[in-house]
Amino acid sequence: GRQPVVIGGSCDGSLAMRVSGRSRTIAKGAPFHLSLPAAETSASLFPSEALTRCDLTVSSSLAPSGAKLTILREEAADPWITALDSRYDRCPVPDPAGLEALDRAFYAGRWLSQTCALPLGSPTLLRKSRDGFNAKVEALLGKTLPDSAFDEADPELPLDFSNAPRLKLIYLSSLEFKADFSGRIMERLIRHHAAVGTTVRILVTDVLERDKDDALLHRLAAEFPNVQLQEYRWQADHGAPIDEQLSQLHKTHHIKMLATLAEEPGRSRVIIGGRNIHDGFLFHRPIDLSRYPQLQQYGKTDGFSLNYYSNWSDFDIEIADQATVETLAAHFSTVWLRDADTNLSRPFSIPVRSGGHPQSVVRHFISVPYEDGHALENYFVELIDTAEHRIEIVNPYLNLTPSLARAFDRALARGVSIDVVGRIDLKGDIGGRFLTALNKLFVEKYGDRINIREFKAPDVVLHSKIMMIDQRLVTISSVNLNNRSFVHDSENGMMVLDPAFYRRMKSVYDDYLAHSQPIATNVTIGWAYRLLFSNGWVKQAF
Repeated sequence: GRQPVVIGGSCDGSLAMRVSGRSRTIAKGAPFHLSLPAAETSASLFPSEALTRCDLTVSSSLAPSGAKLTILREEAADPWITALDSRYDRCPVPDPAGLEALDRAFYAGRWLSQTCALPLGSPTLLRKSRDGFNAKVEALLGKTLPDSAFDEADPELPLDFSNAPRLKLIYLSSLEFKADFSGRIMERLIRHHAAVGTTVRILVTDVLERDKDDALLHRLAAEFPNVQLQEYRWQADHGAPIDEQLSQLHKTHHIKMLATLAEEPGRSRVIIGGRNIHDGFLFHRPIDLSRYPQLQQYGKTDGFSLNYYSNWSDFDIEIADQATVETLAAHFSTVWLRDADTNLSRPFSIPVRSGGHPQSVVRHFISVPYEDGHALENYFVELIDTAEHRIEIVNPYLNLTPSLARAFDRALARGVSIDVVGRIDLKGDIGGRFLTALNKLFVEKYGDRINIREFKAPDVVLHSKIMMIDQRLVTISSVNLNNRSFVHDSENGMMVLDPAFYRRMKSVYDDYLAHSQPIATNVTIGWAYRLLFSNGWVKQAF
């Protein structure tokens, strides 16, 4: 509760402690006391390899007699999660000599963190807003909410947990987790599982969380020690150049995933795509939450505001195969357990030559571009360079990096048809006017060579991120076609190699086409925007 606290106790091994930049070492069994006088003061504890347990008492003005807290090394507390967290896969890879260029790119090992090729199975495509939200609800509640729940939009509506799965682990990763209808429902669902002992790990971007959002998540984490919360904030090194210092404000955690690992067969789920925990992905316009002062009441704004509201059209994919869910959760553990100082994650897989060439396969990737040598950008360039016939794209942000722009140019030069469904006018998004100007620069450069269409559903901003190549490969991800995704933001997504899955996705793509129209290529861009974006590092920030 952001109160000053005093922590005391002892551990069964030596412990190093760092508080406000000062360090000391506590011997095995020696009592120690630690005072944290203010909310912003933090302490880091570094257990020795021999330490397995600490028995502590935590006292504050809210609990002057003290509350007992036991800290156990994860290997002792939960061997199953330890095994998940330490998983490392060897990936059977077919002989590249017998593969087409697109297949070679799909199977290749690279610095980008990827899973092995997994059987695709029959994933669920989540095109509609309510379907996307209800998939998350069903993964946690065991049933979906009726339409009346969304029509009435009461975040305190009764929830029936009688069919809720028994879960061992919940991973929820999102750019934002807002204190609105969506966030309160998700918090209530997670709270139920936390109360019965499920390990919950939530990772969001600190810079985009407002006070009410923080209060919602901090209260959950404070009440349940098994709820672990990380609020991501990248920090530049001391003495870093000015552009790197400024990037502390806009480097974000952009990985979108809900993974629920169930004890019962057939009830685990993983959902990946572009949606955040925000009412803008669920309701056409802000709903009235004024009777709940602890929740956000959005304004309809344009420009730089964290109280912004847009209604976004997005797309997710849900997978229910137990082995795949566990693999993706284990893959995300490499981000959860990343190095605290450098943000480096350990490798998750290594390719091993094999003779097979499986069909209908999928790989999950995780990108941290400023730590992995821009591996995702290199991967997308490689994929575009393999295209022989057609590239179909749904994406709202069209600010290509120089390497991606050259790949587009090479594809067009060899006769590849490129079709883009975008949203040129991004009014309502954070910094919408700047983003609109960047999209217009894309139209100015490619409007006569690429079939660019504008998504035109009334008062809805496109937010889906889909790329399909030669009717065989489909990418569903959090990745925008802008500098941010390939230079600044962590991202994730699914690469599917399967003509049959492409045919399923083609109907989704055609639906976006049906809600779009050809753009006018004679765009007007103000001189101030041209001057601003002539600077490379400014363009990278968007």
